[in-house]
Amino acid sequence: MRDDGRARRAVVDQLAQRTDDAAIAMLLEMYAAETAWSIHKRIRVALSRKCRMQHNIVFAAALAGRSDDERLLLLEALTTAKSPAVRDLWVEYFVRHPAAGYRACAAYGLRRLADPLADSYLFELARDREAGPRCAAVEAFGARRSDGMLSAVIDALWDVDREVEWTAHWQVRKFERHGWDALVAAICARGASYGAVQAVSWYVAISRSVPHFREALADPAPGVRLGALECLNGWTHVQSDELSDAIGRAAHDPDVAVRTRAVLALRWFASTPVSRLALEAAANDPDPGVRAMASDSSARRFSRLA
Repeated sequence: MRDDGRARRAVVDQLAQRTDDAAIAMLLEMYAAETAWSIHKRIRVALSRKCRMQHNIVFAAALAGRSDDERLLLLEALTTAKSPAVRDLWVEYFVRHPAAGYRACAAYGLRRLADPLADSYLFELARDREAGPRCAAVEAFGARRSDGMLSAVIDALWDVDREVEWTAHWQVRKFERHGWDALVAAICARGASYGAVQAVSWYVAISRSVPHFREALADPAPGVRLGALECLNGWTHVQSDELSDAIGRAAHDPDVAVRTRAVLALRWFASTPVSRLALEAAANDPDPGVRAMASDSSARRFSRLA
């Protein structure tokens, strides 16, 4: 007969109601032996409930944890229950743990506490030697959005690890207009990075505003102009003369990467005399990559019109 987990769930519920120290140890043992995610979740809920009922006992169990995994589970439960002093346990046991995975868990735990006194440790984790804790810290900055965290997210857009860059690109948007202003200023000062270009692309795309697109194309930083053109993948349904002309003018940009991306976009947006002439002129561009893109875009455009 197939075991549907009802008996195990019933045991977890019974242990959650008990008030003795042994119940916590039994829940931890069940968690270590259990493979079903639903039972794992139930045990976490049971431990969080015990935190509210028996904070001192759970706190003592975390101090006396027999393994890092047990202590981590108890700290997560204490964090869910918003138990006092759990910040100190995260700092003591996991912020500087030798394993990067545990340090990343510390960032997630400190983020959930939303405790201003924990911010300094999040900044420390944002400078971690491993990418995992840095990603977790950047996600925490996007969730918390307190003073000083925007600059750390902007810095992460130039991280040496692509995953951290990508995480930062998703988090900077949560700062809305302040994030955009800081992003543009950083690109002007540092040049473009993959994460910064993707962040610009998102900001322009989400605005659904041709004037905002034109404003970004007029920016002195090539990275901002490139980011604006990157957003056009999701704008193929937008057909306006103003947009088409702006892309056509971008096909004459002094930056090769910007010209190449504009010529790529013209396969969909060459709908005005200005843009069609720009696509034709790109066939004689001094850069071979732009010429190749012009040839490909022209071929694809004609095949679409046929």
